[in-house]
Amino acid sequence: MITQPLSSADTAALQNLVADCRRAGGLHAYPQPDDVPSVLAHPAVTANGLAWWDDEDMVAWALAQPDFGNVLFDVAPICRGRPFEDEVLGFTLHRLVAAGVTTADTPVEGDDTWRQDVLTRRGFEDSGDSVVHLVSTSPGEHPAALAPPGLRVQELGDRVQDYVDAHRAAFGTQYLTPEVRLAWQAEPGYHPALDLVLVDDSDRVHAFAVSYLHAHTGEIGTVGVIPDQKGRGLSTVVVAAAMDRLVAAGATGVTMSTSSTNAPMLATARRMGFTEVRRTTWWQRGSI
Repeated sequence: MITQPLSSADTAALQNLVADCRRAGGLHAYPQPDDVPSVLAHPAVTANGLAWWDDEDMVAWALAQPDFGNVLFDVAPICRGRPFEDEVLGFTLHRLVAAGVTTADTPVEGDDTWRQDVLTRRGFEDSGDSVVHLVSTSPGEHPAALAPPGLRVQELGDRVQDYVDAHRAAFGTQYLTPEVRLAWQAEPGYHPALDLVLVDDSDRVHAFAVSYLHAHTGEIGTVGVIPDQKGRGLSTVVVAAAMDRLVAAGATGVTMSTSSTNAPMLATARRMGFTEVRRTTWWQRGSI
């Protein structure tokens, strides 16, 4: 068995590995095979990744995300066992420590007992925080939500830097770059008409929503509002606009996800007719 750094050239091999692992448990775990191209799209991200190979087959992968303190990993079912599992997960923890990160987090599905066992052995615990997954089965019937006077919804177009600036302001982070944002546009289901911003007369971005269409299922991805505009109902405006665009494109159902701690977005989702279908729990280890 050999190890090699992750790269975009590994897309097909990682998709095969992920599909094999999801069949064994954690059916909805991230990443899904369709997510792999965006995961591997940018060298700055894959620089903290490693793949394990047995001849021509990728049998494990691991990725540390120091900007978030997150780790992702999988081991092929046929290769699972304590020494190897500890090596794979250990790689991510070493990368976080090298970057000065002291706490590690990773998402875990309720049916992924293998992952739960591996994490428990390495000192991870359920943090109590989760990602809430919601669905609207009648997206064309949501309540109306009009933009306040002086604001209008439009497609992002080529204003990638404006989006990056608004995203950084909305979430208080610096990780997003124009290059990473452009990589989103290579994701399956992306359409420019579903990439929306809410702007004023001077074209300042106040809120945004990026959506995707997979067959007849729409997905509302990242939604944000800049800090000085919160509390005005702007997330409801962009979510409603996104749902209208998705329905017009043929969506018969729409999904979205948000943090269990994001009360305003949960309220927006429920107001727009979404209901909860499952949760992904964040497991955490401190003092890594």
